[in-house]
Amino acid sequence: MNRRLFGVAGFLSTGKPLADKSFDENIYALADHCATQYIDSHIDTDDTDTRMRVLFLKHLLWVVRNINPRKYILSGEIIKVLSDLSDSKVRRDYLYRKIIAPLRDAGVTIASCSQGYKIPTCIDDIYAYVNQTNGIVGPMLNRVEKC
Repeated sequence: MNRRLFGVAGFLSTGKPLADKSFDENIYALADHCATQYIDSHIDTDDTDTRMRVLFLKHLLWVVRNINPRKYILSGEIIKVLSDLSDSKVRRDYLYRKIIAPLRDAGVTIASCSQGYKIPTCIDDIYAYVNQTNGIVGPMLNRVEKC
């Protein structure tokens, strides 16, 4: 396994992001806690997919804590970061099926919309994810119903 996947500990700030008027401390605290707990409980794994999930979460946390708590990170940027850190090409379907979906299944809260992914910091982040999901799942269920 690539040694770069193991050398990612310690680059996270532990502070909380600078708040704006829409910032919700409870939403952010829960999302941060879930992401940090996942990282802490999986940091020593040898499983490549799990290590990639840890890298993904570390990147999201780094952006929300150090860059901009409102910033969504595009899939392309995430794919580039993960590909660079792992020395293997990460594909979009791998990002969705092997990284994001299992994290959500594990209880990690990840906001997403057409602008990308982020650690949620306000109710609008949660609504954006719900609206995006409804826009995908609703039409699928309608097609199934017609069958």
